[in-house]
Amino acid sequence: MTISLSCNNPFQKTQKSEYTTTDPSFFIFGINHWNMCEFRINISYRFGSMKDTIKKVQRGIRNDDVQGGENQGGRPAGNVISP
Repeated sequence: MTISLSCNNPFQKTQKSEYTTTDPSFFIFGINHWNMCEFRINISYRFGSMKDTIKKVQRGIRNDDVQGGENQGGRPAGNVISP
């Protein structure tokens, strides 16, 4: 079980914003208030446990196309047949 507590802006309760228009054809005035102080409690609990283990894949990628020597022209190194 995990319990966590958090708090945002504990000393600022609200924030206020006022706005008005400067256009002479119409008038808008507004006030917004936001609650800034916030408290949170988070509780999480895990049910059961993961008993199965993840199996590693036995096969893998083998990069054996270049063995011993340079590979020229896309032909495999060794046993090069010239025309």
